[in-house]
Amino acid sequence: MNTDSPYWTQELESFVSFCDGYYSAFRQTIRGALDDEIEEAEGLAGNSFPPEYRAFLRVMGNTKAESLGQFFENSTYGLGALKELYATPGMRKPLD
Repeated sequence: MNTDSPYWTQELESFVSFCDGYYSAFRQTIRGALDDEIEEAEGLAGNSFPPEYRAFLRVMGNTKAESLGQFFENSTYGLGALKELYATPGMRKPLD
């Protein structure tokens, strides 16, 4: 289910513009997730994501951590983190 939020889309665009001011290649390093990928992740989680998280994933959900420099070089986040989490044996979906 696509739950677009113009507010959060604009907030993420402002964030990207802010980061571009400090790291001019920031916009070129980030990779967003497709709606199909987000919906697949929601299926793994067993719930729809809130609009602000969907907006984040749409803008940065497929960004490789190493492309953001040393701060994130040992991190997993976005769709990669979700898939890794729910692939963990015994991991249960959150309750409503």
